Amino acid sequence: MHIIIKNIGLACDFDNVTNNTPVEEIKMLIQDFNASLHILNTGKQKDFNPDIVFESGLLNKLLQPVAPNCHFITNENIDEGIIDFTEKNNIDLLILLPKQYNLLDKLLHKSITKQMILHSHVPVMALHNSN
Repeated sequence: MHIIIKNIGLACDFDNVTNNTPVEEIKMLIQDFNASLHILNTGKQKDFNPDIVFESGLLNKLLQPVAPNCHFITNENIDEGIIDFTEKNNIDLLILLPKQYNLLDKLLHKSITKQMILHSHVPVMALHNSN
C-alpha cells in the first residue's frame, strides 16, 4: 500500500519561528514526498499584527528551498479554522508545532494539538524542535 501525500499543511502561530520550528525535518518531509507546503496561520483577530508578518517572513525564508505557500485566516474557533482549511485545500498531512507549557498552563490551556488529533479528517503529525 502506497501513501500519496501531495499537500502538507503546517499550522503555525508564528511565535519565535527561528527557535520553535524544526525546519530541517519539515524540509526533509516536503522533499521526500515531493509535496507542496502550505503554512497556515489562523487567529481570532482581524487586526494587522506586525510581529506575525515579520515572523512569517522569517519562516518563509527558512523554508525557501521548498517554496512554501502562506495562508492567513481568521476564525473565532482555531480548531475549526484549521480543519476547514485542510478540507478546502486538499491537505493530505497536517503538521502541528505543539508548545511546551508549565504545569499550571497545561491545566488551563486547551490543547489545539489534542483537538486536531481527535477531530481532523487527515493524519496529524506533531513536531518539536530539537534545539
